[in-house]
Amino acid sequence: MLPAWAVRWVWDDPRHIPYLLAWKSRWDDKVKEAVRVMRVVPSPGVTEAPSVEVNRSDGSIVPV
Repeated sequence: MLPAWAVRWVWDDPRHIPYLLAWKSRWDDKVKEAVRVMRVVPSPGVTEAPSVEVNRSDGSIVPV
């Protein structure tokens, strides 16, 4: 689950840069999951709305 505040942070950033979010284990401090989160703005003339995209370490892409 991606926290809503993280999605909002990416959405509101005027620089439109990708962010790397990492989750660590509480017990051994190892990274358990990492994702790249970025705002996607379609090209002019495309009917898609802007969105936030989550790229997982397994290669899957999840639009938010």
